[in-house]
Amino acid sequence: PVIIVISKPRLREIGLVGIQLRNDQIDTIDCFRALIDSSTHIIRICSPFMHSDVVDHDAFPDLIRCISDALNRNVEIRILTRDLQRRGERHVAWIRKLADDLGKEEYLSIVDYHLVSGSHTILSSTHAKLIISDDRSAYVGSAELRKNSLISNFEVGCLVRGSQVVGLCEIFDTMSKRGAVWQ
Repeated sequence: PVIIVISKPRLREIGLVGIQLRNDQIDTIDCFRALIDSSTHIIRICSPFMHSDVVDHDAFPDLIRCISDALNRNVEIRILTRDLQRRGERHVAWIRKLADDLGKEEYLSIVDYHLVSGSHTILSSTHAKLIISDDRSAYVGSAELRKNSLISNFEVGCLVRGSQVVGLCEIFDTMSKRGAVWQ
């Protein structure tokens, strides 16, 4: 079964609530929270951008709690992102600091998948948005871990469960092996 996941502009309600309820659709933040909270071994996050503004009061303020709880359960968190060489540490510093503060840095890995030619042409880069809980459940869609994706943009995705999630894990792990581990 597939469940539709929607991020809708919260600042200017556009009448999607009735449609969302009538069709058993869920909010993106609720989906992300459930995936992280239900993980027992590995959370795989593929997000081209992971701005620290995602934890703002009006975005996903309990994300810190969700990630902290997962790390304290010794859940491994693998992040696949892009272009950290150019954008720098600031986009992932918040989650790295959180792991360090909890003494769980060994449970966090960050991979930069952004391949550039000698002439600075992008050869390949991640633009996928995934959150995978163990090998059982996964979000696949357009929303990512940044404020605009969760409260301003109209984003659509799917929550999938079952055997297809194993294939998503394989894809994620293969792409991670081709990126550079961020130190």
